[in-house]
Amino acid sequence: MNKKQIENIKRYIRKTLKDQGLYRPELSYQIELAARDILLYRRLSDEAMKEETDIMLTEISREGESRYKINPIFDALKKQTAIVQDDLKLLYMNRGLKRDKNVDDGNDGGDLGKVMDALTNSDDDD
Repeated sequence: MNKKQIENIKRYIRKTLKDQGLYRPELSYQIELAARDILLYRRLSDEAMKEETDIMLTEISREGESRYKINPIFDALKKQTAIVQDDLKLLYMNRGLKRDKNVDDGNDGGDLGKVMDALTNSDDDD
């Protein structure tokens, strides 16, 4: 895995936690795990979303019959998504959001949108 990408993600997580007053040095191992899990999630997602990635795969049985199954990359992506969500919960970064009465349904994602944009754009530093 790309060490620079992992370091960028770790730096972003630490900064976010510090800004919220939640950072503690003992979280360093959890931050490392989360960064690696996020990078793996991104790679799986990139692979799954390629135009040439088939959603369904065809296998031929011993009897010569075709049978179809969902591409395993999508199951791996689903499992990795759950892992990243758990990592972020442990770091107090994925809590239930309360609806702000002053925000209409046509907003741009609010604070969650900003966090997701920052995580998505952190690879631009490479």
